[in-house]
Amino acid sequence: MKATQSIVAMFVLSAAGAAFAGGGPYPEPAIPESGPVSRAQVISELREAQRLGLMTVGEGDVPSDPRHQVAATKSRAQVIAELREAQRLGLMNFGDGDVPAATPAQERQIAEAGRRAAEPTRFAEHD
Repeated sequence: MKATQSIVAMFVLSAAGAAFAGGGPYPEPAIPESGPVSRAQVISELREAQRLGLMTVGEGDVPSDPRHQVAATKSRAQVIAELREAQRLGLMNFGDGDVPAATPAQERQIAEAGRRAAEPTRFAEHD
């Protein structure tokens, strides 16, 4: 009797799981299937997408087209100076937990550190 109940329970749970999941593929296909497609057609569509810059690289959602890249507005030295200032102020969080929020005064301190790093180095003149 227990074996029959177990089989019935597994069947019910299996049916409920399929109903809950919608029974369809996950994730949903981006393009509805229109039937079999030849290898040549797939390659042609791939090359067209690459030509238009619609392909992504890695796991990112950013197209690999160089026209979509943003020019850097800060030097490496500025970014490092701002990072070090944020670390000094205790605003960097690694791992779990709440992300610390900078106060307006701290944001000004971080920006000032970046501005100082951007200034050309001036050597003191010796007589």
